[in-house]
Amino acid sequence: MFGHLRRMKVDRTDRRTIFKYTFISSCLTGFICYLYFMANNLDNYDSIVNKPSGYGSGVSSGRWFLSVLGIIFDKIWHYNSSYFNCILAIILLGFINVLLVHIFRIRNKCICILLSAITIVFPPIADTMFFAFTIHYYMLAILLGLAGAYFVQNINTVNSIFIKIFLIILSGTLYACSLGIYQAYYPFIAVVLVLSLVRNCLEKEEDWRGILEKAVYYFISLLSGYVIYRIVLTLCLYVFKKELTDYKGINNMGNIDLKQFPELLYNTYSSYLMLFKEDFISINANLIAKVIIFLIFICVIFLLFFAWRNCGKLKFAELCILIAILPLASNSIIIMVPESDIRTMMSLGTISIFYLPLIFVEKTSFEKINIKKNISGNIFTFVFILAILNYTWLSNVNYNALYYANKKTENYFGRLYCRIESVEDYNENMPVIFIGKTITDAAYNENWTGIQYYGGNYISKEQINLYSRKSFVLNYLGRDYLDITEEQYQQYKDEIDKMAKYPNDKSIKVIDGSVFVKLE
Repeated sequence: MFGHLRRMKVDRTDRRTIFKYTFISSCLTGFICYLYFMANNLDNYDSIVNKPSGYGSGVSSGRWFLSVLGIIFDKIWHYNSSYFNCILAIILLGFINVLLVHIFRIRNKCICILLSAITIVFPPIADTMFFAFTIHYYMLAILLGLAGAYFVQNINTVNSIFIKIFLIILSGTLYACSLGIYQAYYPFIAVVLVLSLVRNCLEKEEDWRGILEKAVYYFISLLSGYVIYRIVLTLCLYVFKKELTDYKGINNMGNIDLKQFPELLYNTYSSYLMLFKEDFISINANLIAKVIIFLIFICVIFLLFFAWRNCGKLKFAELCILIAILPLASNSIIIMVPESDIRTMMSLGTISIFYLPLIFVEKTSFEKINIKKNISGNIFTFVFILAILNYTWLSNVNYNALYYANKKTENYFGRLYCRIESVEDYNENMPVIFIGKTITDAAYNENWTGIQYYGGNYISKEQINLYSRKSFVLNYLGRDYLDITEEQYQQYKDEIDKMAKYPNDKSIKVIDGSVFVKLE
């Protein structure tokens, strides 16, 4: 690839060309990777609940800015269109990649294309597509966070203390807005800032003192962003008369038990450093992904060996410290919300595995280090292209599985309602009442159990029992039902005890003008 990079090198001042390549390649990759999802109108457990409208959980989940955006967009586009939202998300991803290229100061077309493509197809982005009703908001959250990083990256070149304070407040406000849409992208912003400092270490003209000063400003800006976020959240909770839900431990975000901290820190590093061996929330879902990550680890060690030629001892020490911090920044969501079960879409920070070698290679190519450029470069290119293709394949397998899960779920509930309409003494004016929550059907077979599921995906056997069941029945069948109340259960307990469990015979019965369906 180094040979390709040398031939594709452009003038550093030709930013417009670089940004054009980045944006176009992002959009093309996005449409190739996500066309199947957009064209098939796939719904997961959250997406179906927000049909025909809705933006998900807002202030009560700490997402105060999502509530603001949801209210505004509801006045403009009241109904959710998965196709429209996904197109908007891909366009926003194009601007995200343009900002990344600018922050990392990448001036090579080939590396811009590779960075754009790996960002687009990375599993946390692909997993977020399952939540098509809010995908455009989430991509805006990333864009706002990167905008904050963009404004603060040159703060040490400003002499005025007032301008420095303004830039910190501006970046902190943008971070706060990003957190106010979705909190899990904060580690990704930290990763971008750390990698920006890595890039500084590879620049000959950068002084170690300036890098250290910039790191301090970055940390202050991140801290100010969290403080602003908490202040605004407290005000919004008061205004909307809400309380934080305990869903995924969001009400305890940032509260760290010191006794628990060593274990959390160990999990943060081990889940990152062992990605070439152990599966971590589908980031490395198959053998190819693990091999690719292993090769990238080797590549980083190889490139780090040559980095000392461009760095003094102190700068090289800073570089090593930053790389050591990278796993902590990437997986800091584990420490931020220790009570949460981390899912695929929450781990965007782990993309640093791919960004780091790209930054090294881009800088190395301009310094003309005397190594086997063409051989090494072609292997490097092949590894990245294989990673992009592999992630595209994994994502579309997940989308394919969801397609069949939706079909099975639709057919299952369709048969259930055929049974309801066939029960003795049924008429169309009778309310349907479900007894219990869980369907355990021994005859139900599932043939999509072998794949590595992203966090937003479920097999049909699980989907029929999720909280979204009512919305699924409403949207796919045009029917509705009621859950039995405690009073109704006590009133008809004798009759209910005589009923069998669905789908067995005598599991559906008309009692006092209502159709009762006993699930459990």
